[in-house]
Amino acid sequence: GIERQDGVEYPEEWSSIHIGGKFASSVFQGTKSEFPMFVSSLIAQFLPTNGYQLDASRAHVQIMNHQFSLQDPQAQELVLIPVLNMED
Repeated sequence: GIERQDGVEYPEEWSSIHIGGKFASSVFQGTKSEFPMFVSSLIAQFLPTNGYQLDASRAHVQIMNHQFSLQDPQAQELVLIPVLNMED
């Protein structure tokens, strides 16, 4: 997906979603084989330790620049995981 820009026309067949609410954010740098462990660690350890739980009803978001490559172990991406307060 791409972020829509004001004043730019997009093809009618393209759909859009609004992403709102709370997200935990972290930068991932590594290989594609390391990514599942990274996300698992965020969900199983970081979120509960900080009073949050995964909001599985909303989409996860990954933001990469135009030079991102799965083959580059130095490539970075911003990972946004939807969260709820543990009390919710």
